[in-house]
Amino acid sequence: MSRFMIADRETAYLLPPSVDEWLPEGHLAGFVLEVVSPLDLSELTGQYAGRGSMRGLEKVSGEWMLATLAWNVKRMNTLRMG
Repeated sequence: MSRFMIADRETAYLLPPSVDEWLPEGHLAGFVLEVVSPLDLSELTGQYAGRGSMRGLEKVSGEWMLATLAWNVKRMNTLRMG
């Protein structure tokens, strides 16, 4: 059996237009975004802008970086505790 995803050109979206449509209420991802969204990340994004090996490519927002970091720290702690 092949492990390739079948490309269905008739599908309007691969994912729903809003993540809220498929995440259950109370999901950790929603909580992380609620916590990170109101934060002032200007110091983080100011230091990050224009640096790194991806010159010329669109940078990831500070909100996304922090949310991803928080998500992964939580997941690592969950995996360690087994």
